[in-house]
Amino acid sequence: CRSRIEKNQGCNHMTCSTCKYEFCWICMGDWNEHGASTGGYYKCNKFDAGGSSSGVADGDQSDAAKAKRDLDRYLHFYKRFHAHQEAQ
Repeated sequence: CRSRIEKNQGCNHMTCSTCKYEFCWICMGDWNEHGASTGGYYKCNKFDAGGSSSGVADGDQSDAAKAKRDLDRYLHFYKRFHAHQEAQ
């Protein structure tokens, strides 16, 4: 409905006060897609090293590949930390 929203505390389960649409604050996806059958309510906060879009093969053990995987992991968690800090 394009209403302005503000997350000021709490979990990632959001409900629009205007249209009552329920969604995830992290991925903005429909909350119905965040149940136990789809990976759990906290799937957007879990780091999936195999699912990262880094373009680096999991078996690649070069220093550059390891650095890229470490950076991907760091950025994943930093984005969540920053979003939490902004919501307080």
